[in-house]
Amino acid sequence: MESLLQRSFSAAVPVKIPMKPTRDRSCSVYFTFSGEKNPGALKSCTASMAPGETRIRGGDRRRMRCYYEDMIKLEPTNALILSNYGKYLHEVEGDLVKAEHYYGKAILASPGDGEVLSLYAKLIWELQRDENRAASYFDQAIQASPNDSAILGSYALFLWESEADE
Repeated sequence: MESLLQRSFSAAVPVKIPMKPTRDRSCSVYFTFSGEKNPGALKSCTASMAPGETRIRGGDRRRMRCYYEDMIKLEPTNALILSNYGKYLHEVEGDLVKAEHYYGKAILASPGDGEVLSLYAKLIWELQRDENRAASYFDQAIQASPNDSAILGSYALFLWESEADE
């Protein structure tokens, strides 16, 4: 979970997350972007956090969903955020239908991203058992990133599982 958060920040605009306490001891998450003339704040999600807490812990799924939804509102075409949220939904929440939606948006935002194509292919195989469609996305992923061992490993697992299903 921590790596998903770090990966999102590494490609996005630098973000500070100051927490402002409220009477009910919950805090709203504000995103302030450096480099803007008039830095604004986004206040769309309130998650129960202790005053002054600035770290999103992996145990609280509501806060993580809230974080991703806010980031997507700020950058709706950021393929990295979209794919990370899709991966979170897929692997942590187990919401395969919603994960498919966000992987699809990530592919539209960055069609040549082999990792996203591979994640989407894996999801198609798990969700629909559509061997031809999954193979098509794996082929695109391998063409986009032919030396990526994670993609090649996912493809090998897919081939193994699809052979076993026959």
